[in-house]
Amino acid sequence: LRTLPFNRMIEGMLRTRRLPSPDEPLDSRAGLLEFCRLAEAVFRRFPYRVTCLKKALVLQKLLGRRGIRAVLKIGVRKDETDLKAHAWLEHGGEILINPMASGEEFKSILSFGGVT
Repeated sequence: LRTLPFNRMIEGMLRTRRLPSPDEPLDSRAGLLEFCRLAEAVFRRFPYRVTCLKKALVLQKLLGRRGIRAVLKIGVRKDETDLKAHAWLEHGGEILINPMASGEEFKSILSFGGVT
């Protein structure tokens, strides 16, 4: 991972799955979701912790290169002692990456890019 840039790794994984080439837009919902699943798989293999914000920013950029306008959302919630923050990516109102854990509700306070 340290010698291969992230975007080249993702594109290589996508080519082995017979998805559209890096220059073609991802037209189908299934192709878009598969792209996001592969990105999550790469993030899990990183030797360091990748935050929800970093994941969302990287995937938003990669999708943008394929002509997909995804919305980066940042939300907050308060528990007994702390204010928690979370970032996720949406397209067409559907969460693509960094879904909230069951029972966790974050109030969206910022949105960047795309149209939902």
